[in-house]
Amino acid sequence: MPLAALAMTAINVPGVPILCHTATWFWAAQEAQLLGLTPAKAPKVTMDRIAGIDGGAQNAILDLATRGKAGHWDFALPHMQNGPPVGSVLLWTANPTHSATVAQNRQIASYNQSVVFPPLVGNVGFASRPAADLSPGMRRCRVIAEQTIVAQAGALGL
Repeated sequence: MPLAALAMTAINVPGVPILCHTATWFWAAQEAQLLGLTPAKAPKVTMDRIAGIDGGAQNAILDLATRGKAGHWDFALPHMQNGPPVGSVLLWTANPTHSATVAQNRQIASYNQSVVFPPLVGNVGFASRPAADLSPGMRRCRVIAEQTIVAQAGALGL
């Protein structure tokens, strides 16, 4: 199942707090498992492995951007307003950092989205919103290809 479809589903792993970077890695790990890039695991095991990423989930995703594994996207530009391909991972690197996935319906799906979507202030759970709802100051981000994040999830054994 492609990352864009996986990102349409809220994550339910009892006792595990879900943050944006955790969710991004979890969905990428699920696809990596389905593709045989890493053995299939129970959701809790996957979350435990994400929690054990050397340097943390946030630093691991930021590392993809700093190693040249990410491009740039600007939703304010007319030819970019529809967003990158579904399944792409969006990454905002300024504090606070945030990551999300372009879902099947072309909405931006993740957790703790109030960072980039003013209508979601106070919502820390799963949400998906259209790019048009992005805060004006958050229209520029990095974009990581689905293949890149899924391959890295496999390499990390998530």
